[in-house]
Amino acid sequence: MIKILETPRDAMQGIQKFIPTAHKVEYLNALL
Repeated sequence: MIKILETPRDAMQGIQKFIPTAHKVEYLNALL
């Protein structure tokens, strides 16, 4: 079986607009 998944890091790297580090940390902490 093959699993394809996208991680938050991959998704954020695909966004052209700069995302402040504090916002990234906040988002990742909310997911945990």
